[in-house]
Amino acid sequence: MEKAPESRHRAWLTLAAGLAALTVFFVSRVLLERLDLPVRLLVALAPLPFFVLFLVGFIRLVSGMDELERRIRSRLTPSLIRPCSFS
Repeated sequence: MEKAPESRHRAWLTLAAGLAALTVFFVSRVLLERLDLPVRLLVALAPLPFFVLFLVGFIRLVSGMDELERRIRSRLTPSLIRPCSFS
């Protein structure tokens, strides 16, 4: 039960990073049409850190879910097999 708040916190941070990446992406798309060449490179790379944070958070969430699923299956499988045995 201790990891549930940490997992929720991580999920909210992942969602915030994803929304920030989308927002910065669309703002940078608008700005790219109006800026000169040297500044365009910085504006084009602006969404990258937010997207990387989103990917890292998402990968951690998915790997945490897989671990939980493995634990649930490892504990349920013996209890489901016992009633089906014929000995």
